[in-house]
Amino acid sequence: MGDTADNSSGNPAKTAPGGYYPSSPAINISTQGSSVKTEPAIPPARQAADNALRRRTSRLDVNIPADPQQPRSADSEPFGPPKPHRTTRRSPISHLPAPGSSSTSAFPWDTRPVLDLRTPPIPKKELPPNAPIKDAYEKLQRALGASNEDLAQELHQLVEEINNDPSITASKPINIVDALNIRLEQMRDWARINRNNTVNVYNQLQLEKQAHHATRAQLTATLPADNDPNDSSSDEERDPPRSPTDPAGPHRKQPHRTQPPPPPPPPPPPPPPPPGTTWYDPEDPPYRYIPTGILPTDPDSIEIPRSLKIPLQAHPIPVFNGSGDVEAIFKFLKALQHHIRLLDTFNDHQRIRYTTTYFEGAVLQWAVTWRSTTPASGFTWAQFVKDFKEQWLPPTAHYYLSTKLQNLQLRGATNIDQFNHEFTSTLEMMGHSKLSKISEASPYFQLYQSKIKDPAITMTSAANAARPSVPAAKPAKHPGARKPYQAHLKVTDISEPEENEDYTDPELHAVQPAYVRRCHLCLAMDHLMRTCPLKPSLDVLRKTRSNPKKDEAKAGKA
Repeated sequence: MGDTADNSSGNPAKTAPGGYYPSSPAINISTQGSSVKTEPAIPPARQAADNALRRRTSRLDVNIPADPQQPRSADSEPFGPPKPHRTTRRSPISHLPAPGSSSTSAFPWDTRPVLDLRTPPIPKKELPPNAPIKDAYEKLQRALGASNEDLAQELHQLVEEINNDPSITASKPINIVDALNIRLEQMRDWARINRNNTVNVYNQLQLEKQAHHATRAQLTATLPADNDPNDSSSDEERDPPRSPTDPAGPHRKQPHRTQPPPPPPPPPPPPPPPPGTTWYDPEDPPYRYIPTGILPTDPDSIEIPRSLKIPLQAHPIPVFNGSGDVEAIFKFLKALQHHIRLLDTFNDHQRIRYTTTYFEGAVLQWAVTWRSTTPASGFTWAQFVKDFKEQWLPPTAHYYLSTKLQNLQLRGATNIDQFNHEFTSTLEMMGHSKLSKISEASPYFQLYQSKIKDPAITMTSAANAARPSVPAAKPAKHPGARKPYQAHLKVTDISEPEENEDYTDPELHAVQPAYVRRCHLCLAMDHLMRTCPLKPSLDVLRKTRSNPKKDEAKAGKA
């Protein structure tokens, strides 16, 4: 039994999805209303026949599960036994009503709604005919939606946007079916643009292939016969361009090669050994330009190059046996750091093996155990030095280094380089290898500023800044040039000729600092002693003060 709505009343109910009026009279999903018609009862035989017909055709509603297919027989088929040859097959939608008809279903007892897809009355936006391939493809995917749920949500949003937009002139509000019609039009337009783009790209590819084959034919005509064994071009490149509808089949004649194929290319060279990184600055480049012949033949060999043996022997590394003396440990690390910087061609494995040669006792046993138990991912020089410090440095090492920084003193301006080296080396031992990362608010920066504020250095810097320029030396009285070389019979001296003793280069002493003129009484640089305000007092003091030697001489004469 089915019910159909009576739309003869003046105010039909809003029963379309979204709460809007249906856009077509062919859609009937309303069951409300005061007048409802009731269809007459269907005979059982007719109902069984209709059920059998519906089993053979496609289902209009996907929510209704399909009935199990039963084998055909004369008893189960109401229309008799099946025919041996069936010439035509009924279309699944042949029973649907024509657009605009008043019937809501092909069967009077079927009250399920039928969608009426038609061109929407709202004018659609003009799409660019030459849209890029990527944009058209993305717009088509966006119109299709990621899933049916997303598409349904977008259709509901489109209904609300159009119905709430006063600029769109429509005879009546749209519903979800009209939104679906609009979306289908958009899909069709973007699909058409994608097809045009594909055809254009294919035509361009064919033109390029034709030009390629024409150029190849010209080169082949100018060259000798095609019997080069090194010709590795494929058969497809030799054939003329074909369309996608004419694929190459087994009937195509394959070229006969009389020459053997070319030999395979040589294998690529093996990868370089694992790059080594210095433990004081892991961000430095691990490899530099290395002349041929310096690296040993074995990548794990710790053989020292001949050119580095003498410099390394001049700075020997003391043997470390696990002593708890902090100063001895840091002397060992500083000497080891000097050797590692010179042996920059060693990788991490070679550096670790080279360091273990200066271990003995428990430290050597620890190094052997570390090499055998450390995984490959952690087998690096930086990790080895870190584990060594954690194992053998005492807990008071940080306080010891802090005290050492406090006790460092800058003795004279000439020792500033040595002071900077000691200060930065101590900071590296404390783990501060990047000096650029130490901010001005750091206590180490403040400590360094207080160390270099020497009064003598400050006064010298102020004097150099106040002096406008360094006066050049006076020119020589008799400027001359180099003496010309005179040939002799016995030439024993092949050096350059001596210069004139009276000649002095005016630029030779131009960069040497001159004497800073100042007053000897008040040490001021703006005047001399003869114009000093304290000069009269000094003269009076000299006159009034007696000389003890002169007094003794006068007393002896008396």
